[in-house]
Amino acid sequence: MQRQISRLNKDKGDILTNRQSPQRKTQFISDLKTGASVNDLFAVCEKRAPRPYSDKPGLYFGLLVCDKTGSIPVRFWGREDQSATIKVFDSFLEGDVIEVRRGIVKRYQDQTQISIQQDEGALVRSDNFDGRDFISSLETQKIEFLFSRLKEEIASIEDQQLRKLVQTVFEDQRFVSAYKQCPSSRTHHHNYLGGNLQHTIHVVSLCRAICENYPGIRKDLLVCAAILHD
Repeated sequence: MQRQISRLNKDKGDILTNRQSPQRKTQFISDLKTGASVNDLFAVCEKRAPRPYSDKPGLYFGLLVCDKTGSIPVRFWGREDQSATIKVFDSFLEGDVIEVRRGIVKRYQDQTQISIQQDEGALVRSDNFDGRDFISSLETQKIEFLFSRLKEEIASIEDQQLRKLVQTVFEDQRFVSAYKQCPSSRTHHHNYLGGNLQHTIHVVSLCRAICENYPGIRKDLLVCAAILHD
């Protein structure tokens, strides 16, 4: 996840900007229809190693790509020249943004996917993109509200040493700026800007509810752990 954030985070800790006159997406995954031609940018969530065809020479490989509207599998069908297919596979990493050229949306085994024939299309790593196209986000007002909740939780820690520990972490303004924007996961829960902050508040609330039912628990230690666990 850290690599994905750093790839989309090109300008002084701001995940939403890219200095090189960023190219904006025009095709979003949620709008793709079977038969459509695909020529646009996507973030690489997962790579699956090249595999040989069962009935002919050559390799193919799979990807899971995403943007702020969802994710979709990609199948890259290589030529007989296996080295050429491996070269394409090795030209980008998970977390990179790639340009899909001349892909086709198809249905295979009841699943929608983007299919690319190596003779016709291409996958090309890109540095020219706008991060807002790839990661959905909580509204700024919601993020600030959640962070104010977090500060209230920190202030409520009665144990002086534990409270000071957490305060020290959140006194770092550079850290706070990044923390407010950080997703909680790449493809699973709270996978959007502000998601980790929201997840943390949820965990703290659960911990406080547990303490109400089990009075012997060290509440301050549990709350401190919940705040810092991610």
